[in-house]
Amino acid sequence: MTEDPVAVLDPQIIARHRLFPCPQGDSPPPDLRLPENVAPYVRAMVAQGHRRREHLGGLLLDDFARPLAYTLPYVGYLGRTPLDSGAFLSPGMLLLAGGLVTFHNRVRGKLTVSRRIWSLLRQVREASEVVGVRLLDHLVLGPEGGWLSLHNANRARFHALGDAPRSDGRKRVQPKYRHPDHAHLTWSGRGRMAKWLKQALDAGARLEDFGVEK
Repeated sequence: MTEDPVAVLDPQIIARHRLFPCPQGDSPPPDLRLPENVAPYVRAMVAQGHRRREHLGGLLLDDFARPLAYTLPYVGYLGRTPLDSGAFLSPGMLLLAGGLVTFHNRVRGKLTVSRRIWSLLRQVREASEVVGVRLLDHLVLGPEGGWLSLHNANRARFHALGDAPRSDGRKRVQPKYRHPDHAHLTWSGRGRMAKWLKQALDAGARLEDFGVEK
């Protein structure tokens, strides 16, 4: 991963997708698979200039939960703005992202999600299974520092950076393959091969090197 993945893109593409680089500090970012870490991380990035305006955006992560960039395709009144899943997934495909955390803020009132955003999340989740950019969570940021994770609240179905978790009551398929250095990266052996595993095999690794011992 380069220090600034956004910098290698054409400026017109950056402007079109409203992409912004994530902070690149000397210390590693917190574990961004955890919503309690994502909420303050996102709030710090988007607060400047948007504190009194609604915004709907997405944080793009690589397969190891490291931040690549964030996008703010919708800023202002969200009540009647047409919402498109491509505004989140197209930047993810450009940056070869493995995961996406969407978010929106509430200028006032309770931490709620409108029907239009629910509809958008369903579209993003369905499309993400095709393009390989997993939808990990959606955060609602409150005006006084509060936040709500729809993943933690079991309010919707989301993916994981490994296999997609089951939320329909059926037993989850156990992983057959696991990354030796990043235990959260797994693949069940069914369906499309996990991106991290395909990259390793393309680089010359053997499939049996990643097998989970029974």
